[in-house]
Amino acid sequence: MRVRKNADRQNGEILTRLTHKVARTTGACRSAAHALLNGADQDPELRRELLAGIDEELYELELAVENVSVWRALELNTLTVHRRPLDLKTILAPVLTRWQPVSEQKGLRWQVELPNYLPAPLAAADRLTQVLNNLLVNALDYTPSAGEIRVRAGVEGREVWIEISNTGPGLSAEELARVFEPFFSSVHQGRFPQGVGLGLAIARELVELQGGRLTVDSGPAQGVSFRISLPRPASSA
Repeated sequence: MRVRKNADRQNGEILTRLTHKVARTTGACRSAAHALLNGADQDPELRRELLAGIDEELYELELAVENVSVWRALELNTLTVHRRPLDLKTILAPVLTRWQPVSEQKGLRWQVELPNYLPAPLAAADRLTQVLNNLLVNALDYTPSAGEIRVRAGVEGREVWIEISNTGPGLSAEELARVFEPFFSSVHQGRFPQGVGLGLAIARELVELQGGRLTVDSGPAQGVSFRISLPRPASSA
């Protein structure tokens, strides 16, 4: 499996990045808590904004820790994946509800285009949720202000697909070839990565473990589009 390569070097990089993530998150949460303790709680709108910020920071840290845990399980070949036919809209609803206000707070347009009916793909609910979270966090990190994040879904042949797209600078051909590598970061992200650097690599591994494919399409100034393609049960119409 791809994650087993250069394990010692990767684990050192993971520790460094996770330490930075924990320090950044705790610093942001303490700053918000101090503001609340010093009178910001008297303004209902500001109080809600600060609490929402704390919740977002802690949730993203939780996702980063979950990614590290899954990466280790992939490395040891101990990760379990229990596939079954899923109601895709039931899986999507809480994920989209979580990230829509974050997107809007960042000044981004949020578009969701889902057909009235989607056949059930064969997938693992927890692993698919993790993939969706990773792709949406990536989209939020790379979409410039006034940009757009779009979530679509549909059917093609024997597969059900979910597509997460964002506007922005896009990826060069060289970056596109490396986008699923651990610790990959685009030149547009800057010197200090926000996460642990495993989100896209784990997303691809998890989709493939569910019998599906994760593909990416991009180009300079064209934004980025990730598509999850999952198989339908053989007995479905």
